[in-house]
Amino acid sequence: MEIEEEKREVLKDQAILISPMQRHRIKSIGDCDLRFLCICTPPYSDRDTVLE
Repeated sequence: MEIEEEKREVLKDQAILISPMQRHRIKSIGDCDLRFLCICTPPYSDRDTVLE
C-alpha cells in the first residue's frame, strides 16, 4: 500500500484508513492474489480517480 508516497506492508485482516484527498494505491507483491474491500464515505466517485 502506498499513501502519499509512503509505502506500507498490509497483512491479511488489516484495516488502513486513507484520509480524504490523499493519493494512494495498492498492488500485490509476489505470487499472492490480491483481494480488498473498500468502504468509502462520502461515496466513491469516478471523477476522484487518477490512473497512472
